[in-house]
Formats: sequence, C-alpha cells, structure tokens
Amino acid sequence: MSLSTIFAALAPLFLIAGCRTLQQTPPELKARETLRAMTRGNVLPAEDAVARIEAEFPKTTAGGLAKIVHARTRLNAKDFAGAATLLDSSAIRDYTVIGDYALWMRADALFQANRRVEARAAYEQLARDYPNSLQARDAMLHAAQLMIEDGQAAALPVALKQLAAKDDAAALLLTAKAYEQTGNSTGALAAYRRIYFFAPASAEAAEATASIARLNSNASPANAEEAIARAEKFFAAKRFSEAYDAYGNAAASFPNSANTTLQAHRVIAAANARKFPEAASALNQVPNGEARAEAMFNLALAYGRAKQWAQARSIADELHRGFPSSPWATRAFVQLGQHAEELKDDVDAGYFYRAAVNFYPGAAEVTPAQFYLGWHAHEARNFAESSRLLTEHLAVYAGNNSDFRGKAGYWAARDSERAGMLAEARAIYQGLQARYDANWYGYLAKQRLDTMDRNGNVPRKDFAADSPIGRAVANLQTVSVAEETAGRNEDERIAKADQLSIIGTDDWSLEELNVASSAA
Repeated sequence: MSLSTIFAALAPLFLIAGCRTLQQTPPELKARETLRAMTRGNVLPAEDAVARIEAEFPKTTAGGLAKIVHARTRLNAKDFAGAATLLDSSAIRDYTVIGDYALWMRADALFQANRRVEARAAYEQLARDYPNSLQARDAMLHAAQLMIEDGQAAALPVALKQLAAKDDAAALLLTAKAYEQTGNSTGALAAYRRIYFFAPASAEAAEATASIARLNSNASPANAEEAIARAEKFFAAKRFSEAYDAYGNAAASFPNSANTTLQAHRVIAAANARKFPEAASALNQVPNGEARAEAMFNLALAYGRAKQWAQARSIADELHRGFPSSPWATRAFVQLGQHAEELKDDVDAGYFYRAAVNFYPGAAEVTPAQFYLGWHAHEARNFAESSRLLTEHLAVYAGNNSDFRGKAGYWAARDSERAGMLAEARAIYQGLQARYDANWYGYLAKQRLDTMDRNGNVPRKDFAADSPIGRAVANLQTVSVAEETAGRNEDERIAKADQLSIIGTDDWSLEELNVASSAA
C-alpha cells in the first residue's frame, strides 16, 4: 500500500498547535487530496495547475502546500531563484507544519543559485527555528561546510559546539578542519582524537586516524576514559572484534579501570566475534552476578549461531545452575530453541524448549517454547499429548501472551475431539466464539460446533472455573489492550508525514513516520 493511500484514509487530518487555525472546509480538504493525487508516484504536476490551487485557497493549508509543490516544479526546471522566492512565504510558515522542510528546500535552491550567504542564513534559521526537526542536524553541518569554504572557519567551532559535545563525528571532523584552517593544530588534534576514541565506528574515524598521524601524534589513549570509550562505542555499534581488542588494550593500559560490566562486555564481544577460546577465558574473570549471567547468555547464543550445540547446551545448563532465577537463563533456553527451530533442527529445538518449560513453568517468556512442544506433538499425531499441551497453553500461558492463542485454541479442541474428549472439545470450540467468531479459527470452530449439534452426540458440560478447561476457556475470552504511548510529539510527526506525502516527498514522509513509530 502506498503512502498516498494510507494518508488518504486518515480522517480527519491532523491539527497542530503552532500553526494558525486551519481552514478545513470540504473544498479545502478536497484540494489537499487533489494535490496528493497530482504528486503521486514522484510526478510533478503542471505549474499552472498548482498555481490555481494557490490562488483559490489563500491562507489555508492547501494553499501553502500548493506553493511548496509549485516551488518543486521550479526546482525541477532549475529555476532556483524562482523556487527560493516561492518558498519564502508566510503561507507556508503559518498554515503548514513542514516549514522546516520548506526552509531546507529554500536553502538548497539558494545554494544552487550561488547565493551562498543567503543559503547559509536559511540553514542556520532552520536549525534555530526548528531544533527538533529531522533536518536540523544536517542544516547545521551544511552551514558549517559553507563557513569553511567561504573562509569563515573561525566561527565554526562555536556554531557546532552543541553537536560536537554529543560526539557527532561529522561535527567533530568539520571542527578539526576549521581549527587546521585557522592554524590551531592543538584544537584540531583534540577534535580528531575525540573522533578516534568517542566515535570510532563512524565513517569519519578513518580520516581522523590518518590526520592524527599527519599531525605527528599517535593514537595512544591519554587516560582510562578514552580507552574505555573506544571499546564501549565499538561494542554499541556491534563491531565486536574491534571492541574485544579495545577492551584488551584498555585493560592492559589501565588495569585499575576494569569493572564487572566491562569484563562482561569483553566476553560478549569475543563471543559475538566467534573468538570462543578468548570468550571462555574472559568469562573466568567475571565475578558472580547478573553481569556474568548476561555474559553466559550471550556466549550460549553465540555457540548456537555457530551451530556448536554441545557447547551451547553446556553453557546454558551452567547458566541455569548458577543463576536459576535470572531472566538471562530463561531467555537463553527459549532463544536457543528458537534459533534451532529456524534451522529446522528439531532435536536441539526440542531440548532447549523442553528445558525452558521444565525449568520455568508458567513464565510468560516461555510461551513460544511451550506452544512448540504442543504443536510438535500435534504434527506427530500424538493427539492425547497435543490436546493436553495445547489446552495447558490456553490455561497457563495464553493469559499473559496471546501470540498463539487462536491457533492453540482451535487445535486443542480438534485434537481433544480426536482423542475422544468430546465435552472438552465442545467447551473450547464454544470459547473460541467470543473473540474469534470473525476469525478463521472461529469459523472452523463454529463448523465443528454445528456438526456436533446436528449429530446430537456431544452433551454440554460445565467445567469448574479453576479446572484446566475452565481456565482455558476464560483465557480465550480476554482482551489485551495495548497501552497508548504516543504523545504530542508523535502526533506532530504524523501530521508532518501526511503533508510531506501530499507534496510528493515520500522518503521524508517515511522518515517522520519511522521516528514517530519508534518513539510511540
């Protein structure tokens, strides 16, 4: 489904504080959808068509958005000055929620028109007026690049101070170059070193490393903070081989800096880099506690990914013995079972899933393991066992995790029927009707109920509420409502995404939606 189709289905369209009251008359709303249709498929409409919408709907969202589309047609025709003029409009600022994107396009148009001073001012305005914009960082970097190119590098370190303080590698690299341009080699070296130690996984790290050597310096850490930061940043970026080496260098250079977390991370880095002897050796140095449990969990999973199942079993069993109450132990058995299942390795999947259910009966995290065992028995046509396990799934697990509830419900009933437990089957079929009557499993269950009624050979039976069947039926009828976590910021991003879709910039629209969904 296209973005245009998605947003066309959203009604009413969003109203966002910060804009003037939007004139949402039916004709104005229709004009928005006309614009959306005009720009669908990355096509730009004829200039006179959007100009008519501008003229017919002044001081409205439709008019402001039409002006942006009009500017895009000018940009496409390489009329950069004309586009910049159109984008410098109060209609866009006051009646749309994508003023930041309009400023971005205007800055680019001014740059293309070789009006560099104005382009830089537009980038700076974007960063200043829209600090939460997804374009704010790039706007600051573009403005800084123009400073360097136009011989105004002295002002750059202050302009990028906030980004550099966050160890933004691009900002640090521009800062270093600005220092070099102004003859401040000490400041340049400090910025290059900051990249090397605090942003080592960035694209800018290679240039920073070369520049450190070019300035006749070396990349040895000056203190434990630098050494540890380099290791931790590699670890966070999942550059595990480099992280393992960096942890080793930090421990060798600053032996008193080691702590339990860093020791555990070194094990995890080695395990994920498939340096198994090194991981086992490093594990011996991690004291008992949750950090050690986490390290063992990761080592067990790494063995599983490498299909070294004997070692994975050994570590998982040791983890359970040493930390029987740790969630890391529960996760180890379940996730190893899932990995084996993905590889269609039923022997190892069964081992880990069975251990998970035996060690942690009733735990919500064990739900997929318990369902697998029931379904495996079903596929083996062991209906007495599968009906028992699938009914147990409903009674014990489905109340906390409903991922498999519909499937487990129908087949628990069907396999109970096949195993001769007709009253139990009827009760579960009936229980499915409350929540699954419009679902495929509910439809199949209703067919079975109708057959039972026609045959008249399955009397209704009441089961105690605390019996397995009673609990199974009750859990089939619960409704889980996800907590609403989206707030004003997410609403604003969705509104931006809608308007960006209307003007035909689907990539930007998707970026806004992705940020909104990740925060919600």
